Amino acid sequence: MKTNILMISLVVATVFYACKKERTCSCKSNTTNTMVTTIRSTGASSTTVQTSTSETNMTWSKVKKSEMTGLVDCNSQTQTSVDSYSTIISVATVSTIGTFTFNTYKNEPADVQSTSVDESTCELK
Repeated sequence: MKTNILMISLVVATVFYACKKERTCSCKSNTTNTMVTTIRSTGASSTTVQTSTSETNMTWSKVKKSEMTGLVDCNSQTQTSVDSYSTIISVATVSTIGTFTFNTYKNEPADVQSTSVDESTCELK
C-alpha cells in the first residue's frame, strides 16, 4: 500500500514538474497616431500620421502555462484613444510688393484632434 501511494505521488510530482518550464510571451506592437489640425478662421486643415512598430519578448522560467497567463497579460489587444484640444499656431502669409516676396506670420487659434491606435499581437511560446 505504501509503495502504491509512493508511486502515485512520484508520478503526480513528475507530471507537475514536467509542466513547469521556460515560457516566453512574444508581442509585436503597431502604433498609429493621426493628428488633424484645423484653423478656425479659414477651416483649412492638415493631417499628420506617425507610425511605429516594436517587438517585446518576456521570458519566465519554471512556470506552467496557466500560471503564465495569470502573471502576464499575454493576449492580443487593440486600444484606441482620442484627444481633442485647442492651440495657437503660427500661419504664414506670402505677400509680394513689387519684385519682393516675403512671409508674414500671424497667430491663429486652431483645433486639434489626435487619434492613437495601438494594436498588439501576442503569443505564448
